[in-house]
Formats: sequence, structure tokens, C-alpha cells
Amino acid sequence: WMIGVEYRTTVDQLREIRDAIELYVIDGEEFANPSEVPTFVRIDRFGDSSIDIMLYCFTRTTNWGDWLEIKERLAYRIKEIVEEPLHLCRDRTVRHARAVRADRNPK
Repeated sequence: WMIGVEYRTTVDQLREIRDAIELYVIDGEEFANPSEVPTFVRIDRFGDSSIDIMLYCFTRTTNWGDWLEIKERLAYRIKEIVEEPLHLCRDRTVRHARAVRADRNPK
């Protein structure tokens, strides 16, 4: 996918958006692990009317219906990330990362 964000997006916002999308995909159980398949979330180019973020990832499922549902959830999450104020995006990303680490390393 190419995700376009407005040119008025600040560098800090751009970083937060990119990082939050990457975290969602890398930590999501529905997506293939980056160690298994190529996975990229990168600022790609300055388009005619937007700064474009490239998202390249794979799901674990090969079932068409499941894939469509995962794709839809991803689209909703990206929309939420892009619409969130910077401080909320950062806070959610930090909380999510902590929760994932806690799940992976239970005491």
C-alpha cells in the first residue's frame, strides 16, 4: 500500500505515524514475522499532493475471506493512527510496545 499524508504533516508526526504502523504490523499475530518475509514501512516519496508511506507486509492466512478482514482492520488502524494527535499516537505506541514485551516475557 501507499499511504499518503498531507504535506503539512510535521517530521515528528511523520515519524510517529510510520512507527505506529510498523509496530502494528510487526507485533500483530495476523501478520507474517519480518524474519520470515520482507516487511517494510518506509517514507517512500513526495507525491504530487502527499508524502507517501509505503507499507509492504504479508498476512499469515491464505484464506481469502480472512485476508480481507485482516486488510480491513489494518485500514481502520492506519486511519486511526493518521488521525490521532501526536501525543496520543506516541502514548499508544509506547503502551502497546510495553504490553507486547510483557506478553512475551511473563514474570
